[in-house]
Amino acid sequence: SYLTALKRTNGDTVWKTPREYKTRSYCTPIIREIDGRTQMMLSGSKCVASYDPHTGKQLWMLDGPTEQFVASLVYNKGLIFMTGGFPDHHIMAIDPRGSGKITNESHVKWHYKKADAYVPSPIACGDYFLIVSDAGIGTCYDAVSGKIQWQERLGPHYSASLVTANGLV
Repeated sequence: SYLTALKRTNGDTVWKTPREYKTRSYCTPIIREIDGRTQMMLSGSKCVASYDPHTGKQLWMLDGPTEQFVASLVYNKGLIFMTGGFPDHHIMAIDPRGSGKITNESHVKWHYKKADAYVPSPIACGDYFLIVSDAGIGTCYDAVSGKIQWQERLGPHYSASLVTANGLV
């Protein structure tokens, strides 16, 4: 397993960085500038990690919480939000201001285990972080505290990702 950056003009490799764990990952990375540092962050392969998108150098890594991920990360309110995982499902809010190996104790602000949102990507809207589970249950969390604001069944099964525009979900 590895990450690679290619030149847009000709497809030549700019950098290639091996990943520590070799388990499959299906996530699209997100790139954000946080406190003056550009980070490319992704979950999968038994970790959540950040890389410098210009060099491929790993900036930080959080081990776990599980093996595989499908949904992409979301950034809001100074936190990155992770959902999903296989075989165990998790939802986490992580402070991305770290270096090297970060830990649950130092950088995870809140964490729900057995949260059954594996395939659909979550969204952030204002002060809220929203998910829909594979079983069709929508849940809205306060982004900073993780407190559940509401929960409602949306249907019997759900695979699509949520979308937000102009404050609407």
